[in-house]
Amino acid sequence: MPKPKPFVRVHHEDHEASAEVVAAGLRAQGIPAAVERDDDLLAIAGPVARGRFAIVVPDRQSRRARRALGEPLEPRSRGAGIYATAALLFGMLAAAVVYVVSRLF
Repeated sequence: MPKPKPFVRVHHEDHEASAEVVAAGLRAQGIPAAVERDDDLLAIAGPVARGRFAIVVPDRQSRRARRALGEPLEPRSRGAGIYATAALLFGMLAAAVVYVVSRLF
């Protein structure tokens, strides 16, 4: 069985300042929170830093933090979006085929 991670991601923001505000709100509620860079791009220093920033909390506090942020209580699977996109594209393709066939006959 894998060892649980001491800190887990509970939320993401596109600006470092926004991420710090979210983390501060969690800390104000007694939840230890920190901000981590969550992409491979180089950050622009200062208050305009853009990219993807993760708010992390101790694993044992993750449900409480997600509830405070209005996030789903369990982390979403990264693969779920791929399946949803594939299903949408398949549906659009099927609709296009039905449309074309109905115009032919």
